[in-house]
Amino acid sequence: MPARPTADVKTIVYLKDTAHLTWRQIQVQTKVPTRTAQRWYQWWHKEGRDSPLKPKGRPRSVRIQRTINKVKRYTKGKRKRSIRKIARHIPEAGSKSTVQRILREDLKLKAIRIKRRVKLTDKQKDHQLRTAEFQLSNKVKIDDVAFSDEKQFLLNPKPGRHEYVWTDDFYSEDVYKEVPKYSSGCVEVWGAITYYGKVDLVFIERPVVNRQKQKFTATDYIDKILTKRVPQLDRIFQQNGHDTWWFQQDGDSKHTAKVTQTWLEQNVPRFTTKNQWPANSPDLNLIENLWKQMDDAVKMRQPTTIKGLKRIIKDEWNKISLQNIKKLYKSYPDRLRQIIAREGGMSDY
Repeated sequence: MPARPTADVKTIVYLKDTAHLTWRQIQVQTKVPTRTAQRWYQWWHKEGRDSPLKPKGRPRSVRIQRTINKVKRYTKGKRKRSIRKIARHIPEAGSKSTVQRILREDLKLKAIRIKRRVKLTDKQKDHQLRTAEFQLSNKVKIDDVAFSDEKQFLLNPKPGRHEYVWTDDFYSEDVYKEVPKYSSGCVEVWGAITYYGKVDLVFIERPVVNRQKQKFTATDYIDKILTKRVPQLDRIFQQNGHDTWWFQQDGDSKHTAKVTQTWLEQNVPRFTTKNQWPANSPDLNLIENLWKQMDDAVKMRQPTTIKGLKRIIKDEWNKISLQNIKKLYKSYPDRLRQIIAREGGMSDY
């Protein structure tokens, strides 16, 4: 704890004007910081006073320390504490506008939307921990990994919590967004990224029989995706001097099917086997971050037809820059370290 100053304004003025000491010498002798001593010196010579001015206005009666501490204890780190509820629970805090000033100005708090993350069992956490430790070791080089995944994009999705509008009329047309009662369709795609770029997007088409979409089987996965995109991935790695690379996929049933695993053994140098990928681990797959960015961008463009939705999805996929992909790859080791520090729990990425 710093020493208490041993001088007042008149002492500073005497040492400066009569004793002709430097500011550094005054600081050493009086323990008063140089900027404070200079401010006191100006009070005396420019304003003719030797003490701070009294604060303007009447003393605070609501935003006092006792009330501020009470609001802090009731609010910080607790959910479902709206400004209206705080004002009702703590009457001495005053109106809602005063409560808002206490939260923002006095406590420096900010309302953050609660984030959702997947709930993991102990077994899943243990699997994710072992996977993170394995990948962080030198046994896997992140530049050699191709991340792949499927994604569904809805047509006319319901408004999400991330959609806001500033208005002074709560009943204006700007507040409402007309959408069908039920989603009028969706488009499913498959994509893959590498440190050196991405492959072409694949639109997954499911045949309709008796008005019902059929399952996209493991055979379809091989014929319509792997046989067309694995050579493209291999070409990307070969052009960048990588003869052996790793094909990542999650634990979807068509990925872990015996026919799929056999095909990968014959056509891919290394790949994620049936039991290697931990369940409920989206933060271990870098392409999930790109899906989120694309989903937000597609919703902003508000497609109205399936054809338009496909066009926008393809356009947004093509917009993804190599710089953006490399940024994700470079952050991956920090992501793994965070998972390990949390003993297999979800990361913030």
